[in-house]
Formats: sequence, C-alpha cells, structure tokens
Amino acid sequence: MQFHRDISESINIISAFGVAGIRVADRVFMPPCVITPSTLIENWTSNGIAQLSSDDLQPVMELQPELIILGSGGTLSFPSPDVTKAVNSLGIGFEVMDTAAACRTYNVLAHEGRSLAVALLK
Repeated sequence: MQFHRDISESINIISAFGVAGIRVADRVFMPPCVITPSTLIENWTSNGIAQLSSDDLQPVMELQPELIILGSGGTLSFPSPDVTKAVNSLGIGFEVMDTAAACRTYNVLAHEGRSLAVALLK
C-alpha cells in the first residue's frame, strides 16, 4: 500500500507499508519495529502477538508517549490483558489494530503533533 500525503521532513512518517517492508524517509525495514515522530527502533522484539509481554513493551513505554498503537500483524489480534494493564497503569493509552490500520492511524496522529509510538509486529 502506498501512502500519498504531504510528508514533513521533521518527523518520522510512514510513506509505504507492504510485503517489501515499511518505508520511513529513505529507509525500508521489516517489522517488528517501533516508530515515533522522532525515534526508530528496529528489531524490537522476536515475540509475536500471542507471546507478547509487558517486558517486550518496556522500551516503548520508556519513551513516555501519550499513546501506543500496537500493530498486531496482517489480522487484528489482541495481546494478553496483562499487557494492556501494564501500559495503562503508566497512564499511557493503548490501542491494538492490524498493522496496516496502525500505520495509517500513526501517520494522522503524528501529523497532528501527538506524542505517540507505533509498535509493529509481523
């Protein structure tokens, strides 16, 4: 899927997402990864959605975003309720979407200047 939008050079925006990877600026990489308006974390975790733990999200939570969007892969799948509880206990919002929806939502909110992170799984 190719995104077409005015891309700000001062923030990380996802310009394309698909089987060939995720494009942010001039870089292409594969999930799992974390993207914020100012940070890129490649090779974020080896766990899939079923094994995802709050420990896996610790590097994301340490960034102290207002919201974490979890892209669960090609289909919508939810992590353990303990993961949501751990994130919410820090006062961080937490939404789960399939990865394509997570990329689109991240772009809209990043353009609005929101403090957020998108954590994308395979």
